[in-house]
Amino acid sequence: MNRLKCCTPSVAGQINGRTLRKAVQTLADGESAAKFGKFENTEWVSICPVCDAAILDTPSVQWPYQCDDGAMRTVRDFDACTGTYSTPTLTFGCFGFSKLALESAINQQKAIQKTADTESVGRQLLQRIISETSTEDDCFAFSQSVHDWGAGGRVWGNLLKQQRSTLRNHLKEWLSAVPALDVVSAIEKGVAIKGLAVSFASKHLRMLQPERFAVLDDVLCQGLGFALNPRGYEFFMKEVGAFQRAQMPQESVAYVEAGLFLLVRQGVRSVASNERLLVGEAPEH
Repeated sequence: MNRLKCCTPSVAGQINGRTLRKAVQTLADGESAAKFGKFENTEWVSICPVCDAAILDTPSVQWPYQCDDGAMRTVRDFDACTGTYSTPTLTFGCFGFSKLALESAINQQKAIQKTADTESVGRQLLQRIISETSTEDDCFAFSQSVHDWGAGGRVWGNLLKQQRSTLRNHLKEWLSAVPALDVVSAIEKGVAIKGLAVSFASKHLRMLQPERFAVLDDVLCQGLGFALNPRGYEFFMKEVGAFQRAQMPQESVAYVEAGLFLLVRQGVRSVASNERLLVGEAPEH
């Protein structure tokens, strides 16, 4: 870990290098950014809620970071008068975080234009499915958009290679049926398409009906322990749905999951600086 001196070591936390890089890129103050020196996207960097408040708390983003107890919080959870984190900690499974941290992560995800554009394609397709006017070409174009959004060029290429002549028909049969299917049937019908596994099948469901479905991918599998199979997805949707209704009813399950993804990813994609591994970058979603 990249260690820095701070005035409050008892409350110092750590932030993933990739997240910190995004944070410092928004600063006009080069001196503040320079204090961190060189760091990798895949390492933890120590951070202080007092010394580094200007970096962690900006008008547009409050960057979540991991505290010593493993929970993700923001500077706004820190009470400078008492020197403690004063807000309640929520949990999803065994993963802890403040509501402010989750809200910040959700807002970051909502700001991604590519997500909004792909959602729009999904809404248009859903309307055509409901009115029974969707075509194979509509479903094919939607799937291509989903793969582009999820940085799934390799998955898309494999789909085309394995079943170019039948892919349009398979996508049409699956996506047209989704609104009438339960969660496990919807994901099972998707992964039955050769070359499409739970991660990208769930991305299709999320973009078609974000009020009903969320994404389950390798980050949440590694970080939270949900199995990447249809029953694992069913259990995941049950858990994220219950959390959304209890804690964030104003948000869709898709954006609650997207916020959790950003928080969980910091830990999944971080390794100690003396144990660096080659870790692939997960797509934003």
